[in-house]
Amino acid sequence: MFKTEVDISVLSANATIRWKKDKIQETDRYMAKADQKRVHSLISTNNPRNFLKVSLNPSDDYAKVSKQEDIREVSMQLGFLRKKHDLNCDSNLRHDTDIVRLKRVIDNFNQEEEKTVSKLDSLKGRVEELEGSTEEIKKKQEEALAAANVYKHILERMKKSRMQLDIRNEEFINSIKANTKTLNEEFEIARRIKESKIKTKKALELLGSYKEKATKEKQERLDSMKKDVIQRQENNQKREERYKRQLEIAEAAANEDRDMRATQIRESLMSHRFWYLYLEKRLSKDMEKFSPTEEAFKKVRKIAGVSDATEMVTKFLTSELAYNDLKRTVDDATNRIEETQEKIVEVEMKIQNMEKYKIQTGTIESLHKDVINKLKVISRDKEKLMKLKGIYDKIYSWTKKNLNRFSDTSNFQNLAEHLTRIKIHAKGSLVKIKSINQDNKIDFFLKGRIDQIINDIGPDKYKRIEDYDMGGK
Repeated sequence: MFKTEVDISVLSANATIRWKKDKIQETDRYMAKADQKRVHSLISTNNPRNFLKVSLNPSDDYAKVSKQEDIREVSMQLGFLRKKHDLNCDSNLRHDTDIVRLKRVIDNFNQEEEKTVSKLDSLKGRVEELEGSTEEIKKKQEEALAAANVYKHILERMKKSRMQLDIRNEEFINSIKANTKTLNEEFEIARRIKESKIKTKKALELLGSYKEKATKEKQERLDSMKKDVIQRQENNQKREERYKRQLEIAEAAANEDRDMRATQIRESLMSHRFWYLYLEKRLSKDMEKFSPTEEAFKKVRKIAGVSDATEMVTKFLTSELAYNDLKRTVDDATNRIEETQEKIVEVEMKIQNMEKYKIQTGTIESLHKDVINKLKVISRDKEKLMKLKGIYDKIYSWTKKNLNRFSDTSNFQNLAEHLTRIKIHAKGSLVKIKSINQDNKIDFFLKGRIDQIINDIGPDKYKRIEDYDMGGK
């Protein structure tokens, strides 16, 4: 049972006692202040002897006080009482407000009491229900204790069986760990073997592709070289036939000159006149004919910045020498490629021999590195070959432009043929200019120029230019 009733009389008695104590303390404070004022008035009198007498003889105090002091004291007491009355009024007002507040609190307590009574009734019913449920719980608890004893017995049996199962489990785990370790080792070995096989397969594929490309390039180069050789042989044969024909014509002309010299003496005047007219017409025709060569000469002089024929000839020779150097470098590159192919074949043989035995990762990696290094060397050689091909194409286009300037529309696939054709044009133009009869008009214009070119070049060099062959040094 809960205590719901509140003793209001006890609360009011405690409040009144506390209020009375506060008021007594306030009156004591006011009395102490009045006594202090009285003492101050005694001290502040004009005659200090009266103060000494009063203080030494307290029994005669009131007898010796003057009327003014009595009046002052009475007025002070009245003022004190007035103040005390005012204080009491204020305290009464505060007391009334406290009473009103306490009444409100009491009303609140009454309302709470009603609520607690209603709650108490509901709690009583709840307690009865809980008592019934506690009895049921006790029964269930007894049943649970019996079940717990059974559970403990079963748990002990299960612990024993678990110990046996843990021992077996540890044995199985140890065996599984050993088996997994061996299995992982076998997997690692198989993985390494597969990686080595894949690497060797890729290396063989790369080598096969490179071998096919190299063989194709080599075959194309051989075909082009065969064509060049055949063309060069044909040019040499034509050159020899032309040279023989010129010799035969020169011999026949010399024989005719010796035979006909006697007959021509009589007709010298007419022949000279006729020959003069003929040469004049021929000169005009030749000037018209060789005007494009002259214009080409001027264009070459403007482009090359060279006005001397010797320097032009030396430029042609230097271009041919550059061609020979390029050819030599190309041959060196082909030799290197052949050497690398031989080394690749050796590496392939080594790889085939290694496949017969157990594959080891270290040897395969070293062979792979060697193959990579060889491929790098091959790529460098290919870059050099591409650069040389670019230079070759530039020289080829330059020679083609020069042939177009000589109004030659023949199209050759080889640089050597272009250079021989330019040489033939230059030599033919020089021979034609030299073979013209020395007339007075030509002596100052052409013959002097030709002689100057021959003197500048020198007889040995001029002969070498005339008899120059592309297959020679």
